[in-house]
Amino acid sequence: MTAGEWIAIILGISGTISGVVSMYLQLKKNPHEIVKTDAEAEKEKAEAERAKAETDDIHGKIADRWAEHVQELMNKVEVLEKQRELDSQEIKGLRLDIAQVRRENEEYRNENSDLKDWIERLMKQLSTHAPHVTPEKFIRRVYE
Repeated sequence: MTAGEWIAIILGISGTISGVVSMYLQLKKNPHEIVKTDAEAEKEKAEAERAKAETDDIHGKIADRWAEHVQELMNKVEVLEKQRELDSQEIKGLRLDIAQVRRENEEYRNENSDLKDWIERLMKQLSTHAPHVTPEKFIRRVYE
C-alpha cells in the first residue's frame, strides 16, 4: 500500500467516524425536537381552536343581537300595519262623509236655485198685482 492509499483510508475512516457521530447526535437530538415540534403544533392547534371558539362566540353574540334587532323591527312593522289598517278605515269613513257632504251641498245648491227662481217670479207677481208695495230689503243672517 502506498502512502496515498493510507491517506485515503485514514480520511475515509475519519469521514465515516464523523458521519457516525453526526448521525448519533442527530438521533439523540431528533426525538427532543420532534417532541418540541409536536408540542408547538399542539399549542398552535389549541390556539387556533380557541380563536375559532372566540370567533364563533362573537358571531353568536352578533347573530343574537341581529335577531333581537329584527324582532324589534318586526314589532314596529306590526304596530305600523295595525295603524295603517286603522288609518285606512278612517280614510274610508272620511271619504263616505265627503261624498255625503257633496250630495247635500248639491241638494242645497239646487234648492237655492229653485228658491231664487221662485223669488223672482214672486217679485214679478207682486209688482204686477201690488205696484204700490215696496218689497223688504234682503238681509243676510250671520250664523256662528
